[in-house]
Amino acid sequence: MNWDEGVSRFSDLLLELKKEDIWLLHHADCDGCVAGVFCSYVINRFQLNLTRRIWVLSSEYDLGLYKELIRKHTPTVLIFLDLDVVSDGVLLGDWKKKVKRILIYDHHKVETQELKKLLIDHDDIFYLNPRLLPEGCSFPASYFGYSMFRKFQDEDSRTWLMGAGLIGDHALDENQRLKEKILSEYYRLLKFKSKSKGEKNLQEITSMINAGYFHCNSQKQDVSFELAYNAFLENNPSLFFDSCSDLTREIKFRKYEVATAVSGACAQARQFAIRDEKLPLIVYILESKHYISGLVASALSATFRNDVIVVGQAWRDKFSFEIRRGKDCSIDITQILRIQRSYYKTLSAGGHSPACGALVIREDREKFIDTFRKAFLELYNSRN
Repeated sequence: MNWDEGVSRFSDLLLELKKEDIWLLHHADCDGCVAGVFCSYVINRFQLNLTRRIWVLSSEYDLGLYKELIRKHTPTVLIFLDLDVVSDGVLLGDWKKKVKRILIYDHHKVETQELKKLLIDHDDIFYLNPRLLPEGCSFPASYFGYSMFRKFQDEDSRTWLMGAGLIGDHALDENQRLKEKILSEYYRLLKFKSKSKGEKNLQEITSMINAGYFHCNSQKQDVSFELAYNAFLENNPSLFFDSCSDLTREIKFRKYEVATAVSGACAQARQFAIRDEKLPLIVYILESKHYISGLVASALSATFRNDVIVVGQAWRDKFSFEIRRGKDCSIDITQILRIQRSYYKTLSAGGHSPACGALVIREDREKFIDTFRKAFLELYNSRN
């Protein structure tokens, strides 16, 4: 099976679900949100029964709360987008046997043996991961969502929205031809004369979608999806900059508050982060009412360019870690996590070579830091 065949198979299985009760779960970052927009459109266009759509913060990656909801409400179909359900052990447990069909798009690194073990006891899981296809790519979820949308669309449009998702996953520059196509549409729609201004403006949309979710001090949390879906339907990115729109004003307010929190946390980290004595490792624990550990870790990658950066944050009853490598660092973080798993029965952690996340109970905060360091030291010594 190649990429096109995989997307077609996923789409065909989805369209078979004419009267089924569908739940869609997507990651609550720009890439996951954009994938959710494209997938929701396809579901709505073919009048399938989408009864619930759930956005999932990285701090809820183990899906503990949602597994209980699934047990209680027993939806017929689950769709997972941009959630590392294999490495995080999400598929462990009897809850999935209550579901008739599970469709998964995952572009994170996974161990094939682990995948086989988790999928073997459920006949109706379709798992699509581009890393496991002959092309061996790592297409973000927004690219998958756009690819599925294009199967049912004669007009090649909405590439700009996919582009916002790709920026969110640091993937816009991976395919220069695709990047040019995305930016050309964006320039045309917003009538930009300067290409550099257009790209920077598109990055603003990515930041706004992210901030809508990562700002966690509001009653209504799903404004990012709502605005992105409206802009998608109209094929009009200018909705993100419409000062008359209540949604836009709300997201801009959240973006300002999140940016302020990130800036303050980064300043503190540059002063108080702990540098390891033997490893190129930086550890910083922050406190914030907003979920900003990933944004802070990414920002610090430009400061600690040759290091691996671990940023932790207490969140509800868990402790969340976001891990990034510096701009000039080549260490594969997934390899550290692979070794670290030997210290746990199960560890909710995964991601990509340059960026990963992990979720543990609050009491395991120090254990995670200690075992991450031990695993890193083992990998580091084997390379040197």
